[in-house]
Amino acid sequence: MTRPYHNFPIDQLIRTVADSLEAHTSALFLKEGQRRLRLVSHHSLSRDVKAHSTIETGQGPVGWVMREQRPINISRFKKDSRTIGIYEKDVKVKSLVAVPLPEEAGVLMADSKTRLKFTDKHLSILASFGECAAFLLKNVHAQVKSSLLLSLLEWACRAEDFEEALLDLMDILQFNACLILRRIRETSFFKVESILGKVPEGYKKSVQGRRFPLESGVCAWMFRHSKGILLRSFGSDPKRSFVLERDEDIGPRETVLGLFFPAAREDVFTLDHALVFTGVGNTEVWPGELPNIIKRRLKRMVPWR
Repeated sequence: MTRPYHNFPIDQLIRTVADSLEAHTSALFLKEGQRRLRLVSHHSLSRDVKAHSTIETGQGPVGWVMREQRPINISRFKKDSRTIGIYEKDVKVKSLVAVPLPEEAGVLMADSKTRLKFTDKHLSILASFGECAAFLLKNVHAQVKSSLLLSLLEWACRAEDFEEALLDLMDILQFNACLILRRIRETSFFKVESILGKVPEGYKKSVQGRRFPLESGVCAWMFRHSKGILLRSFGSDPKRSFVLERDEDIGPRETVLGLFFPAAREDVFTLDHALVFTGVGNTEVWPGELPNIIKRRLKRMVPWR
């Protein structure tokens, strides 16, 4: 499981798919960004499934189904099983069937190591399960979004201390680290004021208080362009392949949220600040204006004002 909001109903459905089709593996992929699918739930008799699999649109049979928006039924599968995109090694799959989810939401697939061919009836059953999966996902999505909004409302009401507010926010949005940065405008560098969260102490000590050039990385980009940023699938853009520096040790960073706070006119020194959050935050359930809402709330308590 890679997404926290896909809970028991989805996992149970995927297991039922495997049982109904007597499959070796059944798997649900959801669209992530414009050209990628991510494995969000699976049931398998194999221990060689990559739990965090991603497949580019058009890649392998699953990627083909997503690109063409057509079902596929492959008998006498002769290729290496790794071409499917979820296995660590060749498990000798003999047949595979996959269908697109409604509204281009993703792909549902099943394969077999004993059956040489799935029938048209199997394909029809899988398509019905795909519709059920889409319906369940919408309901779970709505429930988690409501829960998130309630948590954020409670956070906004109780937030007083700046550092505690950041730690509480990180817990709600599933971020593991927060970098607090500042830059004297017109200079060619920025400084790491502090790092909060689950970051190795050794790396934290080596970074806090250091100056970094404005040449590369997400943090430098924010100061160069004087604006915030939200990266939902960090690493897909090679120009932004690191947050602060190469070989950084700040933990998971699938999602990166950067909030930029420009210097106020009344400030004695022209100091720009930024907060950069990293982790596995699920942006699919975020309200569209969430970064701006968070920024406005934090702006009332920032220590540099």
